[in-house]
Amino acid sequence: MMWIRFRWIARFLVPAILLFVIFGKINLKELIVALSNVNPWLYFMGMVVGYFSQVFLAAWRWKFILNSFYQIQIPYYILLRYLWIGMFLGYFVPSGIGTDVYRVAKAAKYKGGYKVNIIAIIGEKGFILLGSTLLIMMGYPMINRMIVLDTGITEVVNSIYLVAAVALMVLISLIVAFALGRPMSNQRICDWLQKKLDSVKHIISTKVGGRFVEGSDGLSISDLIRPFFRWQNIFVMVTFTIGMRIISAAGGNIIFMALKTDVPIIVNIFVATLMFIIFMVPISFGTLGIREGSFIVLYGMFGISSETALAASFLGLASLLSMTSVGGIILLVRNIRQKTD
Repeated sequence: MMWIRFRWIARFLVPAILLFVIFGKINLKELIVALSNVNPWLYFMGMVVGYFSQVFLAAWRWKFILNSFYQIQIPYYILLRYLWIGMFLGYFVPSGIGTDVYRVAKAAKYKGGYKVNIIAIIGEKGFILLGSTLLIMMGYPMINRMIVLDTGITEVVNSIYLVAAVALMVLISLIVAFALGRPMSNQRICDWLQKKLDSVKHIISTKVGGRFVEGSDGLSISDLIRPFFRWQNIFVMVTFTIGMRIISAAGGNIIFMALKTDVPIIVNIFVATLMFIIFMVPISFGTLGIREGSFIVLYGMFGISSETALAASFLGLASLLSMTSVGGIILLVRNIRQKTD
């Protein structure tokens, strides 16, 4: 109980400290000038390309996994609705109901049961991590020579790159071992997934409630994860994930253009992907403070001023809030319709 309380306090305290430090070191006048000179049309285009498109693509990826891996037919618009509402609940509502918990709870009740839907989302996360890691591995050698300001952060990035390389090799070795049917490796993966399965079930029963439906197929965990280790599925999902990261970075490029700043697309791809992985770690509420600091430090390596980077961070945050708020609107409209029916 104490750990949970400390974690919640830290999630609010960390961004407050970081924002205090950040605003103490920037020129507020230059920040205001940068924000006041934003091209609204370019900003809107960057928001659509870099943020809203990601929701539609993520819903398609989810549908592809359920349909192609498990022959579970759930209409695209329903999965899109679950995803968007889950994003709103996970970001705005202080109930601890994460996006993925909501997705599992709703999709499982619709079709397939909890076991299949939990494994589907865990596998999806694995593909996201694999694709993002590969993109960082490919991009770093190209952006390394573009670094113009070495403040010591490059050593941290080098360390992250090394860790990513090791993690990638471990992940590939696990994929190969499972594909070749190594019993020990298969059992370890299945045991780890069973623990995750039990953990997610506990979270769902605590925060959402409801009866667990395992599905009528009686598939084991080994059967359920086997589609994730087929080479054609790996290729499709990793390629699609890399494409999503590139599209997201293109949206970031347009937002920098709205700030009248030119950033090479390869830099945006690398930095945006690295920040995507950093933001997966829940160390602050809504990535506040972490987001702003990451923009200033990482883009600062390539000669972008702190004020411009912070302005881009604020525009990105506004885009994220706008995108996520749509889930709240969908939920509100849905509740009104249910009450009037």
